[in-house]
Amino acid sequence: MKSVTITAPITFRLYEMSMGPLDMSRPWETRAVVGSQRFLQRLWRNVVDEQTGEVTVADVPVEGETAKLLARTIADVRSDYDGMPDQHGHCEDDRAE
Repeated sequence: MKSVTITAPITFRLYEMSMGPLDMSRPWETRAVVGSQRFLQRLWRNVVDEQTGEVTVADVPVEGETAKLLARTIADVRSDYDGMPDQHGHCEDDRAE
């Protein structure tokens, strides 16, 4: 029961963040909330061993192809994020003018 208490607020926050700018009204979609919950469950299963409860990730430096992929992913996300509208509906490109 404790995990439900902890997970529900996190799921709701993730759902709200995925809806877009906070100042815009959006219809409530129960299926979208369920999607946020499923995403968090998958993420949890990738980080914690369900049998032992042990964390399965390690904080170690990445090397080789993994380091290249990580750098490329970060660059792509940064580029996508810079092109997203801010809370006032303007893109980064619009603000530069």
